[in-house]
Amino acid sequence: MEYTVSYLPLLNVLSTLLFGNPRIARVDELGSEFTCQSGHGNVWGSGGAHKTYFRKIDEIICRDLNRPLGTAT
Repeated sequence: MEYTVSYLPLLNVLSTLLFGNPRIARVDELGSEFTCQSGHGNVWGSGGAHKTYFRKIDEIICRDLNRPLGTAT
Protein backbone atom coordinates (compact mmCIF):
# COMPACT_ATOMS: atom_id res chain seq x y z
CA MET A 1 0.00 0.00 0.00
CA GLU A 2 2.83 2.39 0.81
CA TYR A 3 4.17 2.19 -2.75
CA THR A 4 0.77 3.03 -4.22
CA VAL A 5 0.27 6.16 -2.14
CA SER A 6 3.88 7.40 -2.28
CA TYR A 7 3.07 9.41 -5.41
CA LEU A 8 0.00 11.18 -4.00
CA PRO A 9 1.95 14.43 -3.40
CA LEU A 10 2.87 14.44 -7.10
CA LEU A 11 -0.70 13.75 -8.17
CA ASN A 12 -1.87 16.65 -6.00
CA VAL A 13 0.12 19.09 -8.15
CA LEU A 14 -0.33 17.30 -11.47
CA SER A 15 -2.66 19.88 -13.01
CA THR A 16 -0.18 22.64 -12.13
CA LEU A 17 2.66 20.66 -13.70
CA LEU A 18 0.66 19.97 -16.87
CA PHE A 19 -1.29 23.18 -17.32
CA GLY A 20 0.39 25.73 -15.08
CA ASN A 21 3.95 26.18 -14.00
CA PRO A 22 5.95 22.98 -14.64
CA ARG A 23 8.90 24.45 -12.73
CA ILE A 24 7.24 24.43 -9.32
CA ALA A 25 9.55 23.44 -6.49
CA ARG A 26 9.88 19.70 -6.03
CA VAL A 27 12.41 19.72 -3.22
CA ASP A 28 12.39 21.33 0.20
CA GLU A 29 15.06 23.66 1.60
CA LEU A 30 17.20 20.65 2.58
CA GLY A 31 17.08 19.19 -0.94
CA SER A 32 14.65 16.38 -0.11
CA GLU A 33 12.09 15.61 -2.80
CA PHE A 34 8.55 16.08 -1.57
CA THR A 35 6.55 15.12 -4.66
CA CYS A 36 7.29 11.47 -3.90
CA GLN A 37 7.33 10.00 -0.42
CA SER A 38 10.00 7.41 -1.15
CA GLY A 39 10.28 5.25 1.92
CA HIS A 40 11.20 1.60 2.08
CA GLY A 41 7.80 0.62 0.68
CA ASN A 42 8.44 2.64 -2.46
CA VAL A 43 11.78 0.93 -3.10
CA TRP A 44 10.34 -2.51 -2.36
CA GLY A 45 7.28 -1.89 -4.54
CA SER A 46 9.34 -0.59 -7.42
CA GLY A 47 11.64 -3.61 -7.27
CA GLY A 48 8.65 -5.92 -7.15
CA ALA A 49 7.07 -4.21 -10.12
CA HIS A 50 10.26 -4.61 -12.15
CA LYS A 51 11.03 -8.17 -11.06
CA THR A 52 10.36 -9.66 -14.51
CA TYR A 53 12.49 -7.00 -16.20
CA PHE A 54 15.40 -7.58 -13.80
CA ARG A 55 15.21 -11.35 -14.32
CA LYS A 56 15.33 -10.99 -18.11
CA ILE A 57 18.13 -8.40 -18.15
CA ASP A 58 20.15 -10.64 -15.78
CA GLU A 59 19.79 -13.52 -18.26
CA ILE A 60 21.02 -11.32 -21.12
CA ILE A 61 23.98 -9.92 -19.18
CA CYS A 62 25.06 -13.36 -17.92
CA ARG A 63 24.73 -14.85 -21.40
CA ASP A 64 26.81 -12.08 -22.97
CA LEU A 65 29.49 -12.06 -20.27
CA ASN A 66 29.91 -15.82 -20.44
CA ARG A 67 30.64 -15.89 -24.18
CA PRO A 68 34.19 -16.51 -25.30
CA LEU A 69 36.04 -13.33 -26.22
CA GLY A 70 35.86 -12.39 -29.87
CA THR A 71 32.50 -13.99 -30.64
CA ALA A 72 29.77 -11.99 -32.31
CA THR A 73 26.66 -11.02 -30.38
